[in-house]
Amino acid sequence: MDPKILNDHSYDLTKKSDIYSLAALFWQLTSCRPPFEILVWRFALLTVKAFQSRCDRIFLVLYQRCWEFEPDDRPDISE
Repeated sequence: MDPKILNDHSYDLTKKSDIYSLAALFWQLTSCRPPFEILVWRFALLTVKAFQSRCDRIFLVLYQRCWEFEPDDRPDISE
């Protein structure tokens, strides 16, 4: 779920919200770990070193971009 909606319940979910969720799915597929094993996504980035042997660096950078709090800072689906 897009974290923006947690701060503002009137926030309209967009395609960029889907990008955030897609990154959660990709995280699970490539790391072989549930996306919510760590309580807060931002802190999940601290575990990146543990997954570097499992995930290609390119994917990690993409996940980090997809997890941006501000939807406009997330990539489009074409990326």
